[in-house]
Amino acid sequence: IFNPRLSVPEFYQHVATLLDVRKWETKSELLIELGRALEARHSRGLRTVLIVDEAQGLSPHVLEEIRLLSNFESNTAKHLQIVLTGQPELREVLNNPDLRQLKQRVALRCVIQPLPNVEETERYITSRLLVAGAETLDIFSAEAVDYIYRCSAGIPRNVNNLCDNALLAGYSAGEAIIGPELIEEVAVTFDMLPTPDRAVQTGEVKEAPAPIFSSSSRAELWAAGTGAKENEPELDLPMPVEH
Repeated sequence: IFNPRLSVPEFYQHVATLLDVRKWETKSELLIELGRALEARHSRGLRTVLIVDEAQGLSPHVLEEIRLLSNFESNTAKHLQIVLTGQPELREVLNNPDLRQLKQRVALRCVIQPLPNVEETERYITSRLLVAGAETLDIFSAEAVDYIYRCSAGIPRNVNNLCDNALLAGYSAGEAIIGPELIEEVAVTFDMLPTPDRAVQTGEVKEAPAPIFSSSSRAELWAAGTGAKENEPELDLPMPVEH
């Protein structure tokens, strides 16, 4: 479920459609048919997972219904696994006293922390480029990566936005290498220029770019990620960082 702004009836209609549950008119009938569908899937060795994105936007009423859905189980296993993903505000939602029973049902929590330094930011960008099919890892200059880290405060989503839009801007300008100037243009557009508060958050202590991967290290990582030989030619083609 990608849109959390649903009422309780809309939520159940969405779940019923996802699981192909059709013959129902009342909530009671839906829950009975839903239980049968989940049990049938479980008996066939299938694992059913309901993933709710942007869960911090769910109403307390829908969250309570989600808690009740976790009751679909047998003596040996859960028939429905539920994953809630969202922004940091989700923690505040779960701390609502009215949702304490839901909070007690949460078996595992995972929090994506900001990237701690420019080296990790470089590795993150490199991994995204490899997944996107980049034919070279030298798309972003060392100065650009340093500036990305300072503008984004190490937050992966901010890194994605900066890189993606910088690649579009670089492509439009005919630039094979993304420099700090292009990053600054994007940062101005998104109101992400470094501020004193952001500098404190990232632990920034100097203006000069921090050391990152050398050219040989880039080539080694590229060869490891693709199975290519170190002496194979590389093409300076900008590729998008996928969301």
